[in-house]
Amino acid sequence: MSDRNNPEYLNPYDPQKYWENRLKSRFDIVAVGHPTFNRMYNEYLYKLQLLVLKDALRKHGISLNGKIVLDIGCGTGFFSRFYLENSAQITGIDITTTSIESLRKSLPDGKFITMDISAELPANKDYFANQFDIINMLNVIFHVVDDVKFERALENLAACLKEGGYLLISDYFGDEDIFPAPNTKLRGLKRYKTLEQKGVKILEIIPIYFFMNRRLDLLPYTINNLISPLLFAFDYIITKLRWPKGNNIKLLIGRKQS
Repeated sequence: MSDRNNPEYLNPYDPQKYWENRLKSRFDIVAVGHPTFNRMYNEYLYKLQLLVLKDALRKHGISLNGKIVLDIGCGTGFFSRFYLENSAQITGIDITTTSIESLRKSLPDGKFITMDISAELPANKDYFANQFDIINMLNVIFHVVDDVKFERALENLAACLKEGGYLLISDYFGDEDIFPAPNTKLRGLKRYKTLEQKGVKILEIIPIYFFMNRRLDLLPYTINNLISPLLFAFDYIITKLRWPKGNNIKLLIGRKQS
């Protein structure tokens, strides 16, 4: 799964610098998506995430109208735009100034702040504490590879969420941790005990991908890119059938208890 000959392994992973450079080089879905695949493949990756997210919102009766949403790692604004288009109030945070400056211009109805959720909450923490009906953290937490910062991020998530509010977060949630790249650490479900200790009950974990989000080993990347519409269709059908478990990225739905 990992490529230890990749030049990224030769340098320590600096999250702020890494993502700033990626977004400065190209501010699009490839910059925040899977860098080994093309634009079409990444568009299908995000489309599938959004479909699974919408299904989860419907299943759990979560209305977005008027809800206050915190979009963590807002990147190019894919999910922030979705929430705004569905009448939610959005606060987006990201560690990169490139993201925040761009989204302040392109999505003026949202509030966008440069901030690291894995650090101490800022001095104006009252703005964040118990303020959000929904916290969206898709494609982000597995890029917090430092375990101390990961634990702090979970604590901050629980602190920011209102009682009765929902947490939507994506990770591997398997039986053990996987470290496929310097900028990625996929964690097992047991790592998320902090959430329940902080009052966030895990309601459900839904698989997002089965065939997508990784290279099919028997095929070159060019073919993987070409067949992305077919892989997308397979994965969505499987998710609709509620195929159990899966060995890929999943969506966790949690709710803060009163």
